[in-house]
Amino acid sequence: MPIPMGYRPISKYAYDDIYDVLIKDQTFSTKSHIWGMGLLLGYICDRRSVDQPTSSVGGITRIMLTYSQNKKDFPMFYELINFVYDHYAKGSNEKEKLKDLDKIAEGGIEFIIEEKAKLGSMPLDIPRIIQKVKEISEEENSTTT
Repeated sequence: MPIPMGYRPISKYAYDDIYDVLIKDQTFSTKSHIWGMGLLLGYICDRRSVDQPTSSVGGITRIMLTYSQNKKDFPMFYELINFVYDHYAKGSNEKEKLKDLDKIAEGGIEFIIEEKAKLGSMPLDIPRIIQKVKEISEEENSTTT
């Protein structure tokens, strides 16, 4: 079952914090892209934020509407986000699963913040992130086999 079209992701971070920093240093072009990458990193690294994001800092663009209308521009993103929602997010109903989706994305954004802190004012190093994720994945696979 796909994510409801009106879903608006939220974050505990004010947008003038990590979001604007990553846009200004040209690592990402939009806040939705940062949130989406956070969701995927949270899923891949099996991370959830311990804090539940609240709407007090505001919502990000209605991400599902944006990406579902532009499937040709983002062919895998819409499908991946729905996969995480359907098969990984926890909850007994839609509302709980959407709240967990925000916690998963927030866990990935926390990972991005940790990596950004190591670099200081330099732009985020995406190849380094990919290598780190690969190492995490290899560690998890070696402990399960």
